[in-house]
Amino acid sequence: MPTRSAWPSPDKRRGLLSTYGTQCMTETGVHLVDHVIPRGAVRQWVLSFSIPLRFLLAVHPQLLSPVLRVVNRAIWSFMNKQAD
Repeated sequence: MPTRSAWPSPDKRRGLLSTYGTQCMTETGVHLVDHVIPRGAVRQWVLSFSIPLRFLLAVHPQLLSPVLRVVNRAIWSFMNKQAD
């Protein structure tokens, strides 16, 4: 693993904490690629909501879990149909 050095952040208010956060995220990504995610093709999904729905979910965050459950069910259904 290459050595990383801490460099000062351009944002003087955050100092080296943002650099540390960046290093942690980088190391987490390396760990996922090397040890968790299987070799081969991995399908990625990007979920975006319309602006009105974003505002609705921001005002009523308790609705987010049921909405994501429906989305998850739709993705799994699609993937199962593709596998058949």
